[in-house]
Amino acid sequence: MKDLMAGIDLHSNNIVVGIVDREGKRLAHQKLPCELKRIGEFLSPFKDRLEKLAVESTYNWYWLVDGLQAQGYPVVLANDVRKFELAFWDKQKGDWLDEWTQTNQLPQMVKFKIQLGGDENEITRIVALPSVAASTGALFAAVEEL
Repeated sequence: MKDLMAGIDLHSNNIVVGIVDREGKRLAHQKLPCELKRIGEFLSPFKDRLEKLAVESTYNWYWLVDGLQAQGYPVVLANDVRKFELAFWDKQKGDWLDEWTQTNQLPQMVKFKIQLGGDENEITRIVALPSVAASTGALFAAVEEL
């Protein structure tokens, strides 16, 4: 069953790769050198379950995308992202907000919506956040962790 998504943040001398399930739970996350063999070794336990593997489209993406496609991975370039939306659950209003302006509080839930390629590739995930007092910086750190 194809039930996982992966993303690769590509830099000049390393990558950061993350793998999540359909509920948005992080299953694996690692910083690796820009070596196709090492990247393939990290991804291989998840290969049969990967629905999509998104690679950041930077000036140096060719070697990585070509190499992963040659190994049979379902690669899409991040420039193929057609939609990316965030919404925040406001408990008091009982509705989703496009912007979170409350300070020193995390929203109960954050909804992520991304569309890769055509309309049939839209994915929505809702992530529950802990309800503790936090700074705005902590909110951004929590989202970056995902």
